[in-house]
Amino acid sequence: MKSLPQSIVAIAVCAAAWSSAAAQSPATDPSGVQVPVEQTQRAIHIDSHTRWVNVKQMEAIRFVVGQGNDARSFGWRFDGAPQLPFKLSRIPPAAALIGAQDITVYMDRSDLIDAY
Repeated sequence: MKSLPQSIVAIAVCAAAWSSAAAQSPATDPSGVQVPVEQTQRAIHIDSHTRWVNVKQMEAIRFVVGQGNDARSFGWRFDGAPQLPFKLSRIPPAAALIGAQDITVYMDRSDLIDAY
């Protein structure tokens, strides 16, 4: 039987390996993935009057909140299947930028996919 210190070390090593693997694997989101803003195709500016946004499947969008030097942005590629409308705050970077603002995302099929 292993001694207590050896068991504790073994548990600590396993926990560290598991947390490292979890940190390296991207979170899966059915609506898409975060991308660098340089890889986006267009920008959508979010302000206090924004209630909805229209996007297409496979489209990379730069969401911009604020103006001038105070503007913050993030990129998101909507690579999931078109689905029922959902709240923009469901996307983690958006939740951090827009807070409780109630914005609905409407995702349509990609024209590129429809062409085939």
